[in-house]
Amino acid sequence: MNTTEQLTQWEKMMVDYGFFHQDKFNILTHLIFVPIIVAAVLIPLTFVKIAHIEIAGLLMPLNLGLLAVLALAVFYISLDKTLGWLSIPVLLLALMAATQISTLGVSTALIYALVGFFGGFGVQFIGHAVEGKKPALTAYNPIVAMISSPLFVVAEYAKPFGVHRALWAKAQQVIERMEQEQQLAKTLA
Repeated sequence: MNTTEQLTQWEKMMVDYGFFHQDKFNILTHLIFVPIIVAAVLIPLTFVKIAHIEIAGLLMPLNLGLLAVLALAVFYISLDKTLGWLSIPVLLLALMAATQISTLGVSTALIYALVGFFGGFGVQFIGHAVEGKKPALTAYNPIVAMISSPLFVVAEYAKPFGVHRALWAKAQQVIERMEQEQQLAKTLA
């Protein structure tokens, strides 16, 4: 499908995300479970302590979970400044949940991490089955899809507030053309 040639790389990513997420139930599963999966991934990372840092008089642990959140925030801001900054509270909430769960001990925390990770993906696969489209995770590079999905969820949360209205409209036009091309290909096959 050559309908995305005139788009920037970020716009192409938004179109690809939008193409696989048109159904409201499927979108809802992502809005709820992507942050849970992020927290689940962060749980084991919070166990790897590097140092303690003092911020505004508070002693905070510097661990791999915090470094991962900082790296994601920088990456998201590099893709899209508005959504990148809006992603920071979501990432910090996931980190706070992961940190709190890690206080339950390694064994218990890892059970939470596994349930959150596999359960979250399981529910999203159900959402994709309801929609009738395979997950973007299986259509593209799964690592890129996993790293980018929290930013797309932030974009979905921000959409009702008019954030990037023009980008969403442009993406929707391309998605509609892609779906028409897909229907035509099925008809001709």
